[in-house]
Amino acid sequence: MAIFIQDFDAVMNQGFFHGYSLITICMILNHALSGIAVSMVMKYADNIVKVTDLRRNIEYASLLTSVFNFRGDDSDSRGLSVPL
Repeated sequence: MAIFIQDFDAVMNQGFFHGYSLITICMILNHALSGIAVSMVMKYADNIVKVTDLRRNIEYASLLTSVFNFRGDDSDSRGLSVPL
């Protein structure tokens, strides 16, 4: 918005990309495509990350139970072995 307020006449007469070099255009395209690639990775990695975090939380919970001397039974140890 600021470029249209400050340089409205220059943008309208010469175009928005006037004065951009080839390297500048390549950098803009590189950043745009990198953002799209990251969003695609996050879209498909989201479920994998959720499962990994759940496994890690179960491991931390089992570690804390041993720190606080909680003595579980066989069902607790079977539940711990599932995500491992």
